[in-house]
Amino acid sequence: MTELEEREYLIDLLFESARWKVDHDEVLNGLELEIRDRLRRLSGVNTIDEEGLCQSDLPDNLPAEEEALTSEDFKDLKAVKLNDHLASPDKAAKAVNAWKAKRVRCQENGHPVWHLRSECVKEPRDNRNGGPAWTWKWIGPQDKKKQEDAMWAEHERS
Repeated sequence: MTELEEREYLIDLLFESARWKVDHDEVLNGLELEIRDRLRRLSGVNTIDEEGLCQSDLPDNLPAEEEALTSEDFKDLKAVKLNDHLASPDKAAKAVNAWKAKRVRCQENGHPVWHLRSECVKEPRDNRNGGPAWTWKWIGPQDKKKQEDAMWAEHERS
C-alpha cells in the first residue's frame, strides 16, 4: 500500500466511524465499532440490519478494558485509597517551602540559579529604574574549618 493509498484508507476509516450512531449504553466508540464491523465483513459475517444500519453485537466475553463498569464493581474498592503512592499536596508544598527557606536566587552568567543562603551575600543594587534595592550575590561555598580557625584566632587576640 502506498502512502497516498494509506492516507485515503485512514481518512475513509475516520469518516465512516463518525457516521456511527452510538447508544448511550454502548461500550465502544465509533472508531472501534467501524473497525470491528470491517473485520466481521472480511470474515464473511453480514452486519447490516433490515434498516441498513450496521450492528455492533458484542460477544459475552469482552476483555476487561472494554466491559461497562457498574456500581457493583466498585464496592470492593471503597476501602482502598486511590493514589496512595503519591505524596499529598500539603506534604509536597511543605517540602518545597523548607527547601526554599535555605536557598536564594542569584544571577550566575546571566542565568538565575538557586544557592544556599550561607553561600550568598546581599549586595546593594542601582534601582533608579525601579526594582529591589539589593540583590543576592553568590560568593561560593565557604570553608567551615577556615572560618572557625579565624574566629578562634580573633577571639584569642581579644
